[in-house]
Amino acid sequence: MRQEAPELQYIQALSQRVKLTKKEQHALQHALQGYNGECLFDRCLPPNLTQPEFCMDDVDLSYQGSHCQIDKLLVIGDIAYLIDIKNYDGHYQYHDGSWYYDGKVLAHNIFEQITRAQGIVARCLSDQGLQMSVKSVLVFMKSTVQLDLTAPPPHIKLMDLSQACGWLIEMSLDLTTRSDLLQQPWQRALQHYFIPAYRPPNDLSSTPQRPFHRGVCCLKCGHFKMKQSRFVLTCQNCGTPEAKKHAYVRTICDYGVLYFKKDLRRHDLCEFFGEGYSERYIVLMLQKNFIPKCTSLSRNYSYWNEGVSFQYWFQDRSDYFREIQQRVNWDKK
Repeated sequence: MRQEAPELQYIQALSQRVKLTKKEQHALQHALQGYNGECLFDRCLPPNLTQPEFCMDDVDLSYQGSHCQIDKLLVIGDIAYLIDIKNYDGHYQYHDGSWYYDGKVLAHNIFEQITRAQGIVARCLSDQGLQMSVKSVLVFMKSTVQLDLTAPPPHIKLMDLSQACGWLIEMSLDLTTRSDLLQQPWQRALQHYFIPAYRPPNDLSSTPQRPFHRGVCCLKCGHFKMKQSRFVLTCQNCGTPEAKKHAYVRTICDYGVLYFKKDLRRHDLCEFFGEGYSERYIVLMLQKNFIPKCTSLSRNYSYWNEGVSFQYWFQDRSDYFREIQQRVNWDKK
């Protein structure tokens, strides 16, 4: 499962609880558009190319002070394909070494970015003793984008969505019919250069006076008025039920995303949940589902904050929490 970037997770969690500024609204729209394009491209991949020995998503690397982020890295035999996915709308031009959008020069150069990433990957692999070719692929997902490109760099393969799907099918068939495409330990080699994905410079704690909605946010409609019973929380706006344990753990994760610079602490979480929620149950959920940072039982006792949304934080326990969600019917018995 492709994860949303930490920046997108943060701005989405923020949008549920505060009124976004225009800058934040633009950032959310831009991040969602990019993520949706990446997911659409993922659906074009033939099943054999989705295997972890061939494919890796959202690769962040650092080499001698230079950083790059790669949407998808596809490795077939001794060739590594860097795939940059653009889910753009509008009119884009490239000439005289610069990119333009609707006639205005862009601050970033798409070709320079992918060329720099190609160089970083090539040096990383070479330094680890792997002799591999590294090639760049730039895919424009939307049929509505208009491209006027004068003398684009010849080392970058340009495609639209239909061309990319055909190319992937060819790659898949080549992988199926050839026995000489031995995989190299490229993932192990690149692990030496992995860095955490980009996060915003500040979390919600940088603006302590900013008002936000406290409590459990409805899974379906986003409202915060909940009717609580022994096992279930029910949204009073749309009637959607959620198992109590599921709701509390999910909300703790929401706190972790919004306050990714802080540990998980009982007092802070009680403030985040607000009135009407059980402090005792918050502590119980911390003890049973999160990793403590120390053995002390003082009031400052804290737990590790992964800073990611519930579906990613507990991805390895998704079956368990699906079973927990069955408890929405317990109160009817």
